[in-house]
Amino acid sequence: GYVGSNEGNGRLIDEIEKHPNCVLLLDEIEKAHIDVLNLFLQVMDEGRLSSSSTGKTVSFTNVLMIMTTNLGAKDTDRRGLGSTGMNTDGIDAAVQAHFTPEFRNRIDAIVKFNELDSEAIDKIIDKLLVGMNDRIKERGVVVEINQDAREWLAQHGVIKGMGARPMKRC
Repeated sequence: GYVGSNEGNGRLIDEIEKHPNCVLLLDEIEKAHIDVLNLFLQVMDEGRLSSSSTGKTVSFTNVLMIMTTNLGAKDTDRRGLGSTGMNTDGIDAAVQAHFTPEFRNRIDAIVKFNELDSEAIDKIIDKLLVGMNDRIKERGVVVEINQDAREWLAQHGVIKGMGARPMKRC
């Protein structure tokens, strides 16, 4: 609350009304307040959402909800005995511990991503270099890196469980 916060339908309801056939991305859903999770539990259960202030209802029938989470990411590098791939038990346990059974039971699928391989890391380095060179081209400067610098970036710019997010800082 702030003055005027009870006026209108709410941003989510207004946007879904304008774009009833859409993809709704809920990034890092584990950080959401329990009331927000309960709101989306209602949406997944009933397929619609109503404004508490105006009573307006919008349908989520044609809305594809994608939720991302980093729950259990720090445990994926621990391999089980005789395991050759990524251990996803930590992800499953973290998701079960964080979300209620009612919430989990309304999720159609959980997609787990593997760690970045060297080819993907090289593409990320190339993309960041292109972006940096675009920003500084008006100064007449072009940045080029050698293989040693690439290897340093790949080593220091990628962290298990976080991916290549630290690469920009490097």
